[in-house]
Amino acid sequence: MSVQFNVGGKHFERSRTVVNKHPGTVLGRLMSDASLRQPIFIDRNGDVFSLVLDYMRYGNVVLPVTVPKETFLREMDHYGIVYEEGTARRDFFEELPLKVAEHQEPINSLRARAQSLDLLNKMEYLANYCFRQYVQGYKKGLTIFPIFVLFDASYSEHSEVFATAKMLDDPQKFEVLQNCLMKYRLEIQKPKKEDLRVDRVLLRMWT
Repeated sequence: MSVQFNVGGKHFERSRTVVNKHPGTVLGRLMSDASLRQPIFIDRNGDVFSLVLDYMRYGNVVLPVTVPKETFLREMDHYGIVYEEGTARRDFFEELPLKVAEHQEPINSLRARAQSLDLLNKMEYLANYCFRQYVQGYKKGLTIFPIFVLFDASYSEHSEVFATAKMLDDPQKFEVLQNCLMKYRLEIQKPKKEDLRVDRVLLRMWT
């Protein structure tokens, strides 16, 4: 003989034997009330109720990724069903995307940190190179130094560094380079019109 439930608009029909195994639960008490008409209406979450019924039948359940364990345990508590630790688990393959996403976040953070350190390393090298070139120019009587001279194509061994530095219209790269130059009391002098083309930018020492 079966019993019918209407839980949150979803209809369920189960063997009375399953429910009778749990006489002390909410469902067990409802079953003992002969005055209730079927289907017995319960104003709760119908999706989770099917998992509760499975738990009552088998003593364990596999939770889909769409149902948080906290939600399942809350419904179990509402129905007065005692939960034993370790009897509700996730489907490994359904949970896998969440696991990947969970581990991907620190990986992305480390990757961003590595890119930031790589940029800083390049700008530190370039700032040191600028300083050495500026000193040589200063000895020749130059007080400002056209920075495009530093990016001569002949410096092929450092082409990646110089290519990065040429992107002076990138606010992040420009700021990092400025900060590195400050260690040498140097700064990039911007043109009045904020034109950061390489052939318009000058390097000067501040006092």
